[in-house]
Amino acid sequence: MLFRSGEDQLLVGGGDGSLGVFEGSGRSYRKAAGVELQGGVSAVVAMGGPDAARGDGGVRAYLAGTERGVIFHVELSQGQAEPRPCSRATSSP
Repeated sequence: MLFRSGEDQLLVGGGDGSLGVFEGSGRSYRKAAGVELQGGVSAVVAMGGPDAARGDGGVRAYLAGTERGVIFHVELSQGQAEPRPCSRATSSP
């Protein structure tokens, strides 16, 4: 994803529950924002698609699924993060 600053954005989800956004180009990237979620990250999608514009105040929104069956709505902005569970998988016997 390319933003107005001319830098690429790389979104990385980890098995430890970390979700980070890195900005840069070529071989030089720096962490722009991050959050810790409950359970390893197994899927991430940008809200509105990969080319969606940033919302007010430079906020980007994502949905992140974890191995615990929880889907989080995550808003990342200038090093700040706000994850909110929006769906939880349940199973019945």
